[in-house]
Amino acid sequence: MVSSVVSGSPAERAGLLAGDEVSTFNGENVPRRADHWLRNKNPGDPLKLRVLRNEKPLDIAFALGGKSESVFAIAEDSQASPKARAIREGVLHGTAAAAQAAGAGTR
Repeated sequence: MVSSVVSGSPAERAGLLAGDEVSTFNGENVPRRADHWLRNKNPGDPLKLRVLRNEKPLDIAFALGGKSESVFAIAEDSQASPKARAIREGVLHGTAAAAQAAGAGTR
């Protein structure tokens, strides 16, 4: 089952929709782990899907898009309050300071 389709992706342009039930990948059984299958593919490789939409079969073909990765950076806030710093330290080190600091602000 397709859970989501990236906006503007080749899959979206080809007509793939969230909720489509995929029955074949390139004429073969759907792999148990599509993410593992995709790791061995490259952007531009063709993919032909047979999906069921509203109980009707539909063939959708497109070239695989690029792989994307989310990168997050964490920076310390030099203007954090003492309470915020205590909570941060408690979370990072698993101490009771976080709970104590959080509770102090709710009384």
